[in-house]
Amino acid sequence: MATNGAKLLITLRPNLKSAAVQQFLGGIIMSSIPAVIVMVVYLLGVAIEVARLFMVMFLVLLIIAAFTFFAYMKIRARKYRIYEDKVEWYEGFINIKKIMIPFDRVTDVGFSKNIVDRFFSTGSLRLNTAGLITYAATMSYLDNPEKIEDMLKNLIQKNKVR
Repeated sequence: MATNGAKLLITLRPNLKSAAVQQFLGGIIMSSIPAVIVMVVYLLGVAIEVARLFMVMFLVLLIIAAFTFFAYMKIRARKYRIYEDKVEWYEGFINIKKIMIPFDRVTDVGFSKNIVDRFFSTGSLRLNTAGLITYAATMSYLDNPEKIEDMLKNLIQKNKVR
């Protein structure tokens, strides 16, 4: 499947195991903060009924679980299409967003790996374009990011020669 005559080379999707673990760990960290605050308030002797205390903690955990679920579903819907002359990035669970970056505008490609990425052999690729302080696109939870980075650098070089 090609757009405007450009040949589609590969379609990539995030590694859902890596994404799920990272979203879960983020949820645990975020839920521990309000839980610690509620426990400190309780231990300081502020008059809170135990039932109310657990109700507040449950509601906080429920809200964080909902945010984690929607973040995971957004990641699950992502796909990256690499063409001969551009990258297209589709994202969205409820609202769908498309980003298209022509290779002739890309100035830098880099990857990063955190500790969970190392365990799953995944990582994130970042594409930077001229004139932007932040990265134009970050493709997260990709399998073998080093291999994809090399492929993108070759494609970018070919498009700059044209």
